[in-house]
Amino acid sequence: MRRPADLDLSPHRLADAHGRLLRVANGLQQRLVTMPTLGLSMIVRNGGEDLRCCLRSVVGIVDQIVVADTGSTDNSIEVAREFGATVIPIAWSDNYAEARNLSLAAVTTDWVIVLDADEELPDYASIRIPIILSQATENVGGFLLTFRNFVSTAFTSYDGKTAKINCDRSGRAADAPAYIEHQATRLFRRDPEIFFLGSVHESVDQTLAQSGRIKLAVSDFHIDHYGYFKPEVWEAKKLRYRDLGYRKVQEQPENHMAWRELGMVQYLFDEHAEVMRCMERDYALSAEPLPLLYMAKVQYKLGNLTEALELLDRIPDSDALVFEKSHCQGDILHDLGKLDDALLAYQATLAISNALPEYRVWKPVIESKLGYVEVRLGEIDRGLQKLLWAVVEMPDVYDSQERLMKALIVMERFPEAADVAEAMRKRFPSQKTVARAIALMVKAKATKIALTASTDGMALRF
Repeated sequence: MRRPADLDLSPHRLADAHGRLLRVANGLQQRLVTMPTLGLSMIVRNGGEDLRCCLRSVVGIVDQIVVADTGSTDNSIEVAREFGATVIPIAWSDNYAEARNLSLAAVTTDWVIVLDADEELPDYASIRIPIILSQATENVGGFLLTFRNFVSTAFTSYDGKTAKINCDRSGRAADAPAYIEHQATRLFRRDPEIFFLGSVHESVDQTLAQSGRIKLAVSDFHIDHYGYFKPEVWEAKKLRYRDLGYRKVQEQPENHMAWRELGMVQYLFDEHAEVMRCMERDYALSAEPLPLLYMAKVQYKLGNLTEALELLDRIPDSDALVFEKSHCQGDILHDLGKLDDALLAYQATLAISNALPEYRVWKPVIESKLGYVEVRLGEIDRGLQKLLWAVVEMPDVYDSQERLMKALIVMERFPEAADVAEAMRKRFPSQKTVARAIALMVKAKATKIALTASTDGMALRF
């Protein structure tokens, strides 16, 4: 093989290239030697196949796995040991922080990542986490990570955050239409000064701050959480969170987040008086707008529409809650019969949905509500077009079909309303939908008979 004429293979050039290769190799070796180690810390009880999926996602990423088992009766301990975990049996004392800290105590690595059995690292974690840790300066104590909480319905919100469309239709997330994001400090240095506080919704944030280190948010990394995607699991969690939430506010009465967390769980149980009590305390301690939103929603559920509007008006339009604020205002103004004002509120909500990708999942819902108001205001064609589009986009959403049916009734187009009611009877069978389908069918036939009689009468006169 002939070499290029300009290739310099003189002894000094070869020596120079050899020196560069040695420096690169030494640099790589030094980086490998000094690469921070990472341990996984968990508390588990009857993790089952969720645990297997979780541990499979950390293979090749963590150097140590510690599982504190609180009394599993399934094969969780065997699964953990399959992955080389150190399993520590501990007694459950109704205190998440205490259990977390017992698991932390057995970790010996430089850094710790904390996961639950129903959480998983994404595929790219093996590339991203080493970079995050290797670039951390000494004053960084932890990282705020984003969690994707997969949910079974796209049209939901929690903690002031609305669901986002799930575009990742692979693996365990394949059947989840949406997810709600939240952030938590779950990746931090192993340091005796950094530990969890809180019997429920436990966190290291307070002790990390007290250690003198800072935490950084990681914007391009997330953890998948499947616990909310299983209704039976979520129902059990809600009960546990409520019981432990009462304990937490007793232990930390000046912690506004303790009151907020309890209030949000009580909201899921429709415990209106308790939600108001908790959110009023939260707002008194924090002066943040989220408690106002929850109090407004409770007042709306109780039928106190004016009070609900007054609470919403206290939320700044510049706040991140403006989407939910304008959406709620539209609903309340509609129920008050202030259709022109409701129209403006829904239009503002729709503009936000069109402008920001995280709210796009709500576009059919808002279009449906806006279309119904337009029909009631006489904008028949425009409103009906929106209502029909929403039904096509959300065929499995009861409310969108009901609004279309009601709009057709307002327009006195009873045969078409009867067709929609019959479709609802088939898709959403219940005593209500059956009775309504029959009633509208009778109404449609009566209308047809009346029209026929009217037409015959006109023919006789002529």
